[in-house]
Amino acid sequence: MRRIYLQVAIAAILIASAGVGAALPASAACGSGSGHFCAYKNSNYGTKLLDSGAGAGNQVDVADDQVSSGKNWTGNHWCGMTNVVFLPPDLVFDFAPSTNVSYVGNPANDRIDWFDVKTSNC
Repeated sequence: MRRIYLQVAIAAILIASAGVGAALPASAACGSGSGHFCAYKNSNYGTKLLDSGAGAGNQVDVADDQVSSGKNWTGNHWCGMTNVVFLPPDLVFDFAPSTNVSYVGNPANDRIDWFDVKTSNC
């Protein structure tokens, strides 16, 4: 009986030290970090709209006209694109590799409809 109590106590200590049920640090809010891109509604990383590990050559959809900030923890450029009626798609913002952008600026705010992922500049 004493052995069972000891095993339960050890398990409880291990679970507590692992942080199970604890809040994750803000840096973990974007996937597992390296290799992920996240787009957020509102400035300063508000509500997460997208968390993706897509590679170069992909197009990644996001909720239309809501992106205001992002974290690009990839080695690629995430090119924020918009649809303009009767015109070709338009580049709105280039999230450069390994950058955090707390606000895309007024000209790009709430205009991105999807992302083109590229190895070089948009």
